[in-house]
Order: sequence, then structure tokens, then C-alpha cells
Amino acid sequence: MLLIFPRAACSADAGAGGWHVSNLIAYTRMARIVALAQQSLGDRESAARWLKRSNRALGNVAPVSVMDTELGARQVESVLGRIAYGGIS
Repeated sequence: MLLIFPRAACSADAGAGGWHVSNLIAYTRMARIVALAQQSLGDRESAARWLKRSNRALGNVAPVSVMDTELGARQVESVLGRIAYGGIS
């Protein structure tokens, strides 16, 4: 997956109309997880539904609610990997 951001998105000065670097990192993380969910679950609708539902492997919280940190994103990736390769999640 290739993401192309406008030059302003890379600005470290959010007040100048650009995105703050941390927002860019969060957006990239979210895009990575959404793409992986679509690949693992087969289509966009299934991925969106899965991301919004509570998940026992994530402590009964929805994957979308833990994706805001890199650690949470890695946990979601782990669960999606188990789904894609036949593990229990």
C-alpha cells in the first residue's frame, strides 16, 4: 500500500495549516491496520465490522479503540495474523 501525503501533511507545525507529525504517524498506523484487516478478512465491510466490535483477544475492547498507540496497533496486527493464518482469535 502506498500512501501519498501533501507537503503540508509533513509539517511539524500544526498551526500553519499542516498536520502535526504525530497525526501523520497515527494516520499511517490506522491505514496500515485497515489494509491488513481488509486483506485478512476479505473485504472492506467485514474489516470495518471487525474493527468496531469488541474482541476477546484484546480484552473485550474493539480493535479501533486500541489502535491509537503503536503497542495497541501491534496487538491488533497479531490478532489479524492469527485470523489470517488459522489461529484462534
